[in-house]
Amino acid sequence: MAWVIEVDNKLRPCEVRINRRTILKGLFHGWFNVREFDGYSKEIVEKPIGVVELETGCVAKVDPGCIKFLDNPFVNYSWDEGDNNENRDET
Repeated sequence: MAWVIEVDNKLRPCEVRINRRTILKGLFHGWFNVREFDGYSKEIVEKPIGVVELETGCVAKVDPGCIKFLDNPFVNYSWDEGDNNENRDET
């Protein structure tokens, strides 16, 4: 079986939870790592953030748990029911 890997830089529509009551629509631009000072451990830590262009026109750094993607790329994939690792081609 031939595998094709496609890298695309399309913007993905999403919703961003700003707080408990505020959810804004946005366009997801990508994942990036940022370094921040952790007051608990007193160390510099690296963590992932999403960069989202909000419907207000602002660009925000967003925690991954606050992003909900609205498109569904999973419809382009299929997983056979009952398939297990023993039946997969390892090449």
